[in-house]
Amino acid sequence: MNLNARFVLWIRRVFKKWGKLIVTVAAIWILIIMINNYLAGNKTTKELEKSYDADNPIMSDYGTVPKKYLETIKTTIDDYFKSCKAKDYEKAYNMLTDNCKKALYSNDIDEFKEYVDALFTSDSLTYYLQNYSNYNDTYIYQISISEDIEATGTTTGYDSYVEKISLIKDENSDTFKIGNNNYITTKDLNKIIEDPNMKIKVGSVDILYNKEIYNVTITNRTNNYIMLADLSAENEITLTRGNSYTKAINLANNNFYLAPGETSTFNIWFRKYFDQDDESTEISFNTVRLIEPGRINELNEKTSSQIASEVYSVNVDISE
Repeated sequence: MNLNARFVLWIRRVFKKWGKLIVTVAAIWILIIMINNYLAGNKTTKELEKSYDADNPIMSDYGTVPKKYLETIKTTIDDYFKSCKAKDYEKAYNMLTDNCKKALYSNDIDEFKEYVDALFTSDSLTYYLQNYSNYNDTYIYQISISEDIEATGTTTGYDSYVEKISLIKDENSDTFKIGNNNYITTKDLNKIIEDPNMKIKVGSVDILYNKEIYNVTITNRTNNYIMLADLSAENEITLTRGNSYTKAINLANNNFYLAPGETSTFNIWFRKYFDQDDESTEISFNTVRLIEPGRINELNEKTSSQIASEVYSVNVDISE
């Protein structure tokens, strides 16, 4: 009998005599491991729950929400969410700041309805709040909207949606209004600069948490076409912030040019976070190109810089 056969016979004898005891011990051992794993996982979950603090801002450099406002803010957000979910459009719309209504929805409740209907597509939605940043008396929360897994047992294919909402206190009461969809506020600037070719007016800036949108009206005073930006040159439109600058981020697929004698309003977007301390001080149109009408069709084969009769720059001071 070879060694392997002897080993197999020995195993059989052991299990015949002690099999029940071995199985019992093994089962107990496996049960102990499972219990330990469960307790360890439950402990981790409890520690995470304990460490989670919705009132502790992610951007902690700017302080916290005053305690006297906490409950009012949370109640306001909860009321707004429930109104949107119930499709009580008018109530939810009236909880927005006037500036938010104008900037995001053109003072048209039907546009707000489109936003609500696109987002609140289920009766089983819930939300989670996290204080994000508190800057210049504006309290910014991050709201995450998703299916209520506890209620439904499944996400049913709904993707979680996240946006920033701002809470701004009413000057005459202890109530708050909301800026939704990342909106913070709007500032009137009314900065005007003129030269022989153009009149440029930077009327206002819509401030969202992650960008600034400048509303710029320009009049072409020439008999030429004026190209402001077409992505054929570097740094065509920039915003100076402190000691640095940033490029406009919405130049692609937009027509930043003027026909002879035309007046047009452009929305120019720049990346800037609301709680950044560097002030925006200047918008620069770095490659203004004048193109004679007879050469405009050459843009199919050449760049605007190649066919321009003149290229120059214009800076608009927007500092307060």
